Amino acid sequence: MNGRTFVCCKSTYSIGNWQKKPLAQVYNSKEAREIREAVTQGAFAPSCETCYKNGGALSLTTLLARPFQEACNVIKGYTDQDVSGLSRLQANFDKIEYDEEAQENCALFHQALDQSSRWIEKSSNDMEETERHEYSMACRKLVICADIVERFLSGETETKYPAPLRQSNVIAVCNARCIMCPGKFTKEISEGYRLDDGTVFTEMPDDMLDKSFECEESIIDFFVNGSEFLFYKRWRELAERLLKLGVQARIATNGMLLTPRNTDYLLENKVIGRLSVSIDGATKETLEAIRQRVKYDRLEQNFKYFFKRAAELKYKLPISSGYVLMTDNYKELSQFVEFIHRMRGGQDFNIPAITVSALGLKGGSAYYEFVREHHHTNIDHDELKKCFEDMLVKSEEYGIPVYVFHTYRLKEFVEQGCPVPDHEFNLLPPRKLAFASAE
Repeated sequence: MNGRTFVCCKSTYSIGNWQKKPLAQVYNSKEAREIREAVTQGAFAPSCETCYKNGGALSLTTLLARPFQEACNVIKGYTDQDVSGLSRLQANFDKIEYDEEAQENCALFHQALDQSSRWIEKSSNDMEETERHEYSMACRKLVICADIVERFLSGETETKYPAPLRQSNVIAVCNARCIMCPGKFTKEISEGYRLDDGTVFTEMPDDMLDKSFECEESIIDFFVNGSEFLFYKRWRELAERLLKLGVQARIATNGMLLTPRNTDYLLENKVIGRLSVSIDGATKETLEAIRQRVKYDRLEQNFKYFFKRAAELKYKLPISSGYVLMTDNYKELSQFVEFIHRMRGGQDFNIPAITVSALGLKGGSAYYEFVREHHHTNIDHDELKKCFEDMLVKSEEYGIPVYVFHTYRLKEFVEQGCPVPDHEFNLLPPRKLAFASAE
């Protein structure tokens, strides 16, 4: 809320302040261009090496796949023409050079996109206004995806579309008190976010929210960041604002406010594009000990209803459940698969996934001490390996995919001997802190 713009939500390196300068200037600032230049040379940007070592790194494929596929599906849903050429761009997501094959892929993609654009010009009279808007927004997304890929592969350090994959922290306070939340240690989730001048915000003021939508024509994906999005009083208005851009909100929640009423609104108005429910425990005792103020029975009731209602409405969307691996909960990994299987209520329309991640680094000194004590590297490797092996058995039995440390599928992880990432905390002398605190 102070306007600092970070390269990602886990970084403490700011490339400028969007409260003081236009977002386009910040996104192409000297600091931002230097980061892109470093990447073209094969170097890590600030903070990225730590994230990579801790298993938290995300690829271009991971970031672009969802908005790209959503846009392609919209176009395919309206035309009976062959638009298979659009998929050629996706073949470039994993490339690191703009070689002849990559250039050919881009050329074929642009031909297919031009064909799709001409189709709507001929067919617009037969479409409702909302349909034309949805189709046009899908084409816009694909243009931006292509620009991102081509500039990345060619080593361009400036960008045409500022912050296309955007996150905005709209609320600081939370209805839960999770033991591993950095905001609990800074008291942000109970008291609000304090600016340098002493001003305290519990949620983003309207004028700041409007400014965070600057260059909104560039947005192709929006993660509604913050402590608990459904705790934000104007979350419905924000979701509808995104929908006008052809963007469905990615929502993370602890599940307490994922009530039947809110679920009906999210699904019936088609404002949600992805749901992530952080749970971190399979039993009532563990979940409520880790996610304090979150009630096991209420979470179970809400989550089950979401699966049931989505299946009734034939509403397809990615649903995942987060599990931050700690000394407190590692013994329940296999039980957690059973828990998620039970939540889906026997329906196979939306297959939930589980993401196992490590404790992060973004927090103050008291939080770092918590990480030292609870980090998964404190667990005997053979014991942890056995827990992951048992988890794999349940994952295959119930057909629930599990992704580990943003890097592996569970089967691959187990077959490689469970290479849990180390943590730079463990490379430090006892009680010596070498990380800048987040602002």
